[in-house]
Amino acid sequence: MKHGGILLSQQDAFIYGDDADYDVAFALGPWIRAKAGPTYLVIEPAFVYQPGDPEAIAGAQLPVTAMFRAGSVAHIGAMVGIYTGDDFKLGAEDGGRIGAGLVADVKVSTIKVVLGAGFASLLTDEMAGNGYTSVGKSVYVSVGLAYVK
Repeated sequence: MKHGGILLSQQDAFIYGDDADYDVAFALGPWIRAKAGPTYLVIEPAFVYQPGDPEAIAGAQLPVTAMFRAGSVAHIGAMVGIYTGDDFKLGAEDGGRIGAGLVADVKVSTIKVVLGAGFASLLTDEMAGNGYTSVGKSVYVSVGLAYVK
């Protein structure tokens, strides 16, 4: 993985260049999934670590997704995530991010179509270490397909 890439969330844009330094990276944490009636809750806290040059990187991630069943084949929900920068710092200048978005999925036969949109970071700074100088530059749209039984 590119050095520093372990701090990125699923909503961040991955950029790899020819001059990138690549290092092994580790993410360790549980997947917590709960269901109560029509509500699904997914919490995926993780400690992230990447050794390397010029220094090792350590941080924490706490993405949370709440989904509500909107019928027998559809779900709608919200995602919120807190992602620290290096050394567990949360400020935008230190690479920290707080993301928020909406997600929906629809099951069609054995294929699930997943759509999402939101903001990869609500924390911004002119000299942002997280790459987002304004909230508008952190807008993302995602589309995914999954096989389901």
